[in-house]
Amino acid sequence: MKHLIFIVLILNAMTAHGEQCSEVPATLCEPAVKALQSVVLSKEDQLEFMRGYRFGYLQYLIDDGSLMSVKPEKSPFVLGFHAAMQYSKNSGKQNAIVNIGLDSFGYKPIEGVGKFTLGFEMNYFTPENGEPSWCQRFPKAVRKKYSKIIDDKRLLKIKGWLSPIGLYGHMGSCQYEVVINELSELK
Repeated sequence: MKHLIFIVLILNAMTAHGEQCSEVPATLCEPAVKALQSVVLSKEDQLEFMRGYRFGYLQYLIDDGSLMSVKPEKSPFVLGFHAAMQYSKNSGKQNAIVNIGLDSFGYKPIEGVGKFTLGFEMNYFTPENGEPSWCQRFPKAVRKKYSKIIDDKRLLKIKGWLSPIGLYGHMGSCQYEVVINELSELK
């Protein structure tokens, strides 16, 4: 009987936070709601907080060094972003990757061949098959490992994760982003 009551309590809590948790993967719902309870926000601002939380956790997971552009301020999105970063740091990178991967955010594994376009505030991967360019992101460790072969003259094979459709990159210039985990030269 105790187990049944416990299960009912968990289901009630999930239902109570359902709208708020629609912005984050289910496994992030509890820490996100806990962080949300520490601030007083309107219903619309609560959703912005949760969107910021989702974005902050995703940034932490990818770890590409692009976090400096979000400065501390009082907007609900930025408050959520910083709450997720704090949770991520406290829970540890290994724990984060095991429990919540890019697939939890709608990213799909991908392999492809194409070329890079590298520039200031715009870095693209253009698939050889003629698809539109994807904004590309490298986790710091991957960028360091493959820095010698990344240029805009070579055809390279990639393995990584392709985002769901959205607005990515500088000023939303791409419909997709690819998070690259492995690179190899074509011989």
